[in-house]
Amino acid sequence: VASLLPKAMTRRARELTAVALAALVFGAGHVVQGAGGMFLAGILGLFLGLIMVWRRSFWEAVLAHGFFDAMTFVMLRILTDRALLEDWLNRAGVPPETVRPLLEDLGRKFGY
Repeated sequence: VASLLPKAMTRRARELTAVALAALVFGAGHVVQGAGGMFLAGILGLFLGLIMVWRRSFWEAVLAHGFFDAMTFVMLRILTDRALLEDWLNRAGVPPETVRPLLEDLGRKFGY
């Protein structure tokens, strides 16, 4: 994408503009997740693109994306299992009465 931008721009400006454009496209590709999903995917795309420009390699961005996805699956598992979520919050030292409204709201959304 950077090679398609005007040569009058500095190399760094072309790279950063290309990252921003790619992040917008990446975010738009997540339209099925709604506005929040598009925004978060765009931000993630921006950060991953900046990692590639900064490190001059895509492997760090690939690893960061993998860790992000892995943590997303872990958190989805925790959020969709009330007993697991309560245990996780208890181990973190969060008093049950402070999260009861959150648990009730999640229960309605996830059916537990």
